[in-house]
Amino acid sequence: MSIIAFTCRFISPFHTAGERYSNVQVCAPYVLGSTLRGAMLSQIIQRLCPEEPFGQLLEDNPAYHARCPGPCGAQALFDGKQTRFSFGEFRPEARARIFRSRVAIDRERLSVAEGALLQLDAVPGCREEGKDGADSRFIFEVETPSEGLIPTVVEAAEWAGDAGIGAFRNEGYGRFVVEKHPVSSGEPDSPGWPAGELYLEARTPYVLGKLSFGEEAFRRDLGAIFDNDWCDAHLGPVSVATVNLGYIGRWCYEDGKRHVRAVALPGSALKVTFKQGVCPDDVHRLLRGIGEWENTGFGRWRVREPDE
Repeated sequence: MSIIAFTCRFISPFHTAGERYSNVQVCAPYVLGSTLRGAMLSQIIQRLCPEEPFGQLLEDNPAYHARCPGPCGAQALFDGKQTRFSFGEFRPEARARIFRSRVAIDRERLSVAEGALLQLDAVPGCREEGKDGADSRFIFEVETPSEGLIPTVVEAAEWAGDAGIGAFRNEGYGRFVVEKHPVSSGEPDSPGWPAGELYLEARTPYVLGKLSFGEEAFRRDLGAIFDNDWCDAHLGPVSVATVNLGYIGRWCYEDGKRHVRAVALPGSALKVTFKQGVCPDDVHRLLRGIGEWENTGFGRWRVREPDE
């Protein structure tokens, strides 16, 4: 496995829908991993797929790549079990925002919508390198199963930057440049955890499904990546320390539909008691995402201090 760590800088304003207050549409404080995945894979489809398979792909969906006989070699990038995309994250101290006014259009009627004057909150773009672009930078990672895919992934990121990501791409929003993309082996970079209590805080939205935030959902999702025997051996009581709930929607290219899920938002935390120590490999896997949509960066965690 190889992990490509991209550092990018928006060169035009970026907006993706977060909370809405009256006529103010707030930009989410991250770039969804599904947004990055969709932008990069659509570029690969458009630029690398031969014309005949491309026509079949339009009538089918990206699952076609699992059986595609084409020579591009990028099929593994479409498999969520082999390739994982993280969220794009801004620096914690990046607070600069710009506001733009625009008229909302009703998509069905193609006319001005009710309450149409919107104030958009957006991340500023910056064409200057160095410290001037600090508030426009974001980082994200792509895990690939082989080194041979790295050049294709890097090219796809550059192509996506040229086309733009997020909302209002047709107006020039969301364009970015790739500043650097170091590659690592993906080996665990943190020690294991001893037995005892730990506070785990969600770094990215954690998809809950039909279960509430707490022990039942946590056991379900750890059992999916390890197994139930692992949970029985390692997990003691799990309780909610902090919770902030919300909803997140994403467009699924595979079935052409928009999916909405209840999530525990970043900052939500669990107090977890481990009955025995957790090895570095298992810690690494847990922190890199659990739950639905974890292959696009949802459900990532960090250890926090009890009094944070």
